Amino acid sequence: MLRLGISPGQGRGVFAARDIRSGETLEDAPVIVVPKEDVPALKRTLLFHYYFLWGGHSGEVAICLGFGSIYNHSERPNVEYVRLFERHLIRFRALRDIKEGEELCTNYHGDRAADTPFPFEDGNVRTPSSCRSGAP
Repeated sequence: MLRLGISPGQGRGVFAARDIRSGETLEDAPVIVVPKEDVPALKRTLLFHYYFLWGGHSGEVAICLGFGSIYNHSERPNVEYVRLFERHLIRFRALRDIKEGEELCTNYHGDRAADTPFPFEDGNVRTPSSCRSGAP
């Protein structure tokens, strides 16, 4: 259902390997929860660019396995994610019908209605204008 590919201007991305229906679960990706006291060490690694906030206001973060940390950001996402804290999973689900070859994008704000660019920790704002068809 999913494949890794090249997203123009974004590096790697996740793409639909077949047509996907609205509401379909794409994956339940396991996470590795990073305790609050380890987050400063994580900030000194490449993985810092791939974490999800975890556990509300606990200060914990999570590294998502599977394709979870590879989805690119879009202000008009075609995929949403739901953090399943008790199960240590993040569920990715299609927001609309998606055609084979289309890039699968989430809104990094965690709110699909948020239509602002995402500010990365390095001070850059990198956001595709929308999810798009892409190369293998």
